Amino acid sequence: MKLTVIIPTWNSMPAFKNTLESIKREIPSQNLEEILVIDKNSSDGTVNLAKEYVKDYNLPIRVIIEEGTLGKARMLGIHEARTDWIAFIDSDIELCDGWFSKLQEHISDDVGWVVGIVLNINPLIRDEQLYRRSLKTGGSVRFITKGERAYTHNALCRRAPLLGVDISNMNAWEDYLLTQAMLDAGYKIKQVPVTSFHLKEDEISEYTEAWGMPGIIKTKGRVYAFFRMFHWIWWGIRTAVHFKKFWYFSHNFKIFSHQFHAFIFPKHFFESKRGEQ
Repeated sequence: MKLTVIIPTWNSMPAFKNTLESIKREIPSQNLEEILVIDKNSSDGTVNLAKEYVKDYNLPIRVIIEEGTLGKARMLGIHEARTDWIAFIDSDIELCDGWFSKLQEHISDDVGWVVGIVLNINPLIRDEQLYRRSLKTGGSVRFITKGERAYTHNALCRRAPLLGVDISNMNAWEDYLLTQAMLDAGYKIKQVPVTSFHLKEDEISEYTEAWGMPGIIKTKGRVYAFFRMFHWIWWGIRTAVHFKKFWYFSHNFKIFSHQFHAFIFPKHFFESKRGEQ
């Protein structure tokens, strides 16, 4: 299998170095056609690092500047790729040992998308994620069904079913529309228990938590978005009781409050990640 890796970036340092290191380690050179770094004029050395990896390690990286939305960046990567299969890898993900071979084992003629799990580097959040995972899947393979969302943080995808999807106005939840296109094309989507790491800062902030709300409203509607916010209150209570730590309620309440703010003012938060509406 030849593979094109698509990485949207915007001031992605220092985590981006771990991402490139893990790609260099985990995807065999004979399988790696190209790495497309779709960058929004980063000012922190992101692009310079990508060029260093071309020079020092001969990684086949091509940097493309796209100042628009995250959706535009992903669309550009999909259309620029020259392989039948693409890999979406976020710029703050460190791939686990054996990532490519483990995901590739789950590919068959009727599968169009295989996505792994990510765990936060904060041990408290990681424990919460593992608890949620045990309740939802028990650590087994899960098939994504119509109306659900598969993630693009570390995924192998067939390229052809995604070529006609317009996500140019999306800064978040663009992966939901890509998910529906893949399912509409008749392919299965598998979430598999292959665990990589999300190199996300520990602190909860409006910047990191509110930006997704406009995407939820665009794809699922305001009624769904409204009730989804309150999931964080319920989950905060449940995890606080389970772990016997008030921190979990406080953590999830902060997420709820930031998302509520974005629910009231979605246009204000649209440009939190990249681009304007």
